[in-house]
Amino acid sequence: MSVRKVHVVSNTHWDREHRHGFQETRFMLVETIDRLIEIMEADPEFKYFTFDGQTVWIEDYLEVKPQMRERLKALIEADRIQIGPWYSLPDHFSSHPEALVRNLLIGHRLSESMGGVTKFGYSIFSFSQIAQLPQIYSGFGVDSLVFYKLYPIDVLKKSEFWWESPDGTKALCSRLGPLARANFYFSFTIPAILGGDALSKEEGSWQVEFTEGAKICRLIDDTFEHPHATELEQDIRIRDEVIAESVEKTVESAACESFNKEVLLGFDGNDFTMPLAELPEALRKANEVSEDVTFIHSTPLDYFADFRKNTDLSLLPKVGGEMRHGPLCRQHCELMGTAIKIMHRMAKAESLLIHTAEPFAAFGAMGGGTYPRDMLRLAWKKLMQCHAHDSTHGIGVPNIVQDTLHRLIEVQEMSEGVANRAFQGLVKQIDTSTADSGDIFITVFNPTATERSEIARLLVEIPRGEKIVDWHLEDMDDNRVNIYTHTETPINLASVNHENRPKALYIKRVDVDAEVNGIPAYGYKTLRLVRNIDEGFLDIFPFPNPKDPYRPLGRMPNVLENEFLKVDIQPNGTVDVTDKENGKVTRGLNLILDTGDAGDMWIHRKPKINKIISNLGAQADIQLMRNSGLSASFRVEMVLNIPESLTQDRLCRSEHTVPVKFTTDITLAKGSRRLEFKMQYNNVCKDHMLTVRFPAGIETDTLVSDVAFEVRERPVEFITDVNGVRGDELRRQPKHRFIDISDGKNGLAIFGKGQNEYEPHQYENGAGIEMTLMRAMTQTFPVHWDVFFSYENEESQSLGEQTFEYALYFHEGDYKSGCVQAEAQQYITPVVAAQYGKGRFVGTLPLEQGSFLNVTSPLTNVSAVKLAEDRSDALVVRVNNPTDEPIEETLTFLRPVKKAWLCNMNEETDAELPLETQSREAGAIVTATQRSGEAMVGNSVAVTLDPFKIVTVMAEF
Repeated sequence: MSVRKVHVVSNTHWDREHRHGFQETRFMLVETIDRLIEIMEADPEFKYFTFDGQTVWIEDYLEVKPQMRERLKALIEADRIQIGPWYSLPDHFSSHPEALVRNLLIGHRLSESMGGVTKFGYSIFSFSQIAQLPQIYSGFGVDSLVFYKLYPIDVLKKSEFWWESPDGTKALCSRLGPLARANFYFSFTIPAILGGDALSKEEGSWQVEFTEGAKICRLIDDTFEHPHATELEQDIRIRDEVIAESVEKTVESAACESFNKEVLLGFDGNDFTMPLAELPEALRKANEVSEDVTFIHSTPLDYFADFRKNTDLSLLPKVGGEMRHGPLCRQHCELMGTAIKIMHRMAKAESLLIHTAEPFAAFGAMGGGTYPRDMLRLAWKKLMQCHAHDSTHGIGVPNIVQDTLHRLIEVQEMSEGVANRAFQGLVKQIDTSTADSGDIFITVFNPTATERSEIARLLVEIPRGEKIVDWHLEDMDDNRVNIYTHTETPINLASVNHENRPKALYIKRVDVDAEVNGIPAYGYKTLRLVRNIDEGFLDIFPFPNPKDPYRPLGRMPNVLENEFLKVDIQPNGTVDVTDKENGKVTRGLNLILDTGDAGDMWIHRKPKINKIISNLGAQADIQLMRNSGLSASFRVEMVLNIPESLTQDRLCRSEHTVPVKFTTDITLAKGSRRLEFKMQYNNVCKDHMLTVRFPAGIETDTLVSDVAFEVRERPVEFITDVNGVRGDELRRQPKHRFIDISDGKNGLAIFGKGQNEYEPHQYENGAGIEMTLMRAMTQTFPVHWDVFFSYENEESQSLGEQTFEYALYFHEGDYKSGCVQAEAQQYITPVVAAQYGKGRFVGTLPLEQGSFLNVTSPLTNVSAVKLAEDRSDALVVRVNNPTDEPIEETLTFLRPVKKAWLCNMNEETDAELPLETQSREAGAIVTATQRSGEAMVGNSVAVTLDPFKIVTVMAEF
C-alpha cells in the first residue's frame, strides 16, 4: 500500500483591518509575530510558517518593534518564514490593473530586503480572480498558485488544474478542497490541540460559557467601543484520544477532491490565528497512529514540487477565463457598490497617480529633472494598503471606511505634489528663449496615450496691473483659439518659494471654455495669452459688457445639440439621444432605479416583499446652467420618495418614505460624441440599492467590458430556470473603464468614475445595462457559522452626500473601430494646464508642442510609464493588447534613447530591442533602423503585441 503524504502548511490569514480596526489588528499582529519568533527560535522542528502571501505586515510590525528586525530577518533568510510575493492582499477586480503588477513589484522588493521572496502565487484573499492572473504571476517567475471561494465542483471538478490566461500563459493551480484554506486547521488542529468541533452545525455546539473554566473576560462598561469577550485560560494541549480520528478527517478533507490522492495539501490556519508550539509534537503523534499517512511540516512550494513530481500533469483539466462562478452565496462578487465613497476616491487617486503624476515625473527626469522616487513609492504603498480586499470595500468594523478614505486623501495629496513639481519642471525645460519678455503662455498637457482635442475648462489668470483693452488665446502658429468666457473674479494670489517670503500675485481669474485641438499623446500643446494693452485705457463704464454665445449647444427649454448628437431631456429626467449621422434614436436613458437591499456587505439580496422606485413618473425641474457654442449643461432636479429602511424583520421595505432630491448635471461639448452626467444626492435612507438604467436599443446577444488587461465579451443575459427561480449564475459583472454594447454597425459605451459594476439585460428594444451607483446595507457579518458581529453606526449604509460621475459615448462600429478605449481613458483622465511667463532659462523642449511618448495603435493600452525601480537612467513602459488580434506597435519617445530591452514585470531585462529613429519630413514619418554594431541613438522601438499580451519595455535614455 502506498503512503499518503500530507504537506502541512502553517499559516494565518491576516486581514490588515476587518474584525477590528487597523491599530487593534496591529496589536494582535505584534503578539502573533513575537510568539512566532519565540517558537521558531526555541524549536527547530517548527520548521515553516507562511505569512499569508503579503509583506505590508513587516512594516506594520517593525514600526512598533524596530528592535526585532534582525531576529525576524534571520528566520526569513533561513526560509522558515515565507513572505510575499504581494505587498498587500488586493481585491483584483476593484484595483487598477496596473496596481496589481505594482503590488507584486513592491512586494518583491520588500521581501528581498528582508531575506527573500516566496515565489508562490498566494491568492486566497481576492473576491474572485481576474483572467490575466497567471500571466501577471508569470511576469514575476511564479507558476504555482492557490485560491479559493468554494468554487462549484461541477465547474472545477478537481482541486488541481491548469489555469490559462487569455494570452496562453498557464499556471498549476489548486482551488483547495471543501474546507478550503482551513482544512487541516478545522479537521486536526482544533479537535486535537485546541479542543472542540468547529465544523459542527448543531446550534450552540461552538460556544463558551463564563462557568467553563476558560476565565472569560469582557469589559462591560461603555468606555470602550465593542470590546469582545476573551478566553484568558484556554486549554491548549495535545489530546491523544482524538489524534486518530483527526488524522482520518484530515485525509478525507484533503483527498476527497484532489487529483492526486497520494500528495495532499493541508492548510493549518484561519483568520488571525496564531502559531501553536504544540504542532510538531502533534504531527509526530499523528504519524505514529497511521501507517499509510505521513504528515510533514512543509511549504506551499514544497507541496507543488512534490505534486509535479508524482503526478501526470498532462491529465489535469484545463480551464480559462475569470474565476467568478456562482452561486452567489459562494462568491463574494457584489461588493463594488459598497462603501461607494471609497470607490470614488480610489478612482480619482489611481488616475492621478498612475496616469498623471508618475508619467510626467518620469518625462521630466528624462530631461534632467528630479524624480521623487521615495514619495511615489510611499504613495503607492498607501494606495495598495487601500486595495486590501476588506479595506477597499469597507468590510468589517465601521472605522475602516474613514481610515481608508484618509489614506486615499494622503495618496491624492502626495500625487498632486508630485504632479505639480513634474509640470513645473517640464515648464522650466520648455525653451522660451525666442519669446518676448511680456509673453504669457498656457501649456495644456495630455496624460493619455492618444492625441486628443478637448473643450477644456481653464481658469485663465489675467494680470491686474496692465491696462488690457481685450485679450484672446492663440496657438504658436498664430491661429486664434475658440474660447468663451463665463465669469471674471479679481483674486490676490501668492507666489510661494522655499528660499524667500511669499510674494503677492494680483490677477483677474477668468472662467473659460477653450477649444484646444491636437494635443499630442503623452505630450503638450502651448497657447499664447495675447493681451491688447493700452496705457491710456480706462474702463469706467458702469455696466458689464453682455456676451451672448454664438450658436449655443443648449437650446431651451430642454435640448442639447452639437454636430453629432441631439439630446432631449424628458419631463421625468430621462434622456432621448438622436445620433444625427445615422438617425438612430435611443430612448429612456438615465432611468434611476431604487430597490431594497436585504443582503450584506458581500452580496445583494432583495427583500421578500420589495418595492422598486424610479423616476418614470417623476416631474423634473430642468434648468440651463452653462451655455456656449463650446459646451452646455442642463441641471435636472427631481424628488423621489424612498423607503427609509427595511422593516425590523428585514422582509420588506418600510411603508414610511423620505423625499430625496436628485440633482443631475448633463453636459455636451462641441465635436463630442460623449454625453456626461454628474449626479448628486443626500442619502438619508438605509437598506437599498441605487442603479441607473441605459437601454441601448441595440439587437445583440453579447457585450464587452474592459477589465484587467483585457476586453472581455459577456452574454447580455444568461438566465437559467430552476423551478421558477433564477439559477446559480452571477448577475452583476465588473468593469474597469467601459462597457460597450454594439451590433457591429453602431454602439453605445458607458463609462464611469468609480462605478465599476453593472448588470446586463435584454429589454424590449434590445440590449442594455443597469449600472450600480451604490448599495446601502447592514454591516452585520459572520465570524463563524452562527456568530455575527453588528454595529449601531453602520458605515456600510453610506449615509450622506453622494456624487456619481459617468458618461455615454455613441459611436460607429464595434469598440475597436469606435476607439472606445481611448475615449474612456480621456474621460477618466483630464488634461492639465499650466500658465507661465518667459523666464530666464533656455530649455531643451520645443515651445509649440511635443509628445514624450507615442503609440501607433488606439487599441494599445498603456498602463505604466515610470522610471525603473532599481535604476535612475531608464524609463519603463508597460503596454498591453486587450484584444484578440495581434498589434504591431511602435513606441516613439521625444527624447533620444540609448538602449532598449524587453523585460519581465519584475523589471529584469531579457532581449535587447533594435532602435529606430523616426522623424517627420514633408508631413510623412521617416524611419531609420539602427543596424547591429552601430552606436546610433534612436527614439523608437517596435514590439509585437500578441492577443491579450502584456509587454514591458525598458529604455535607457
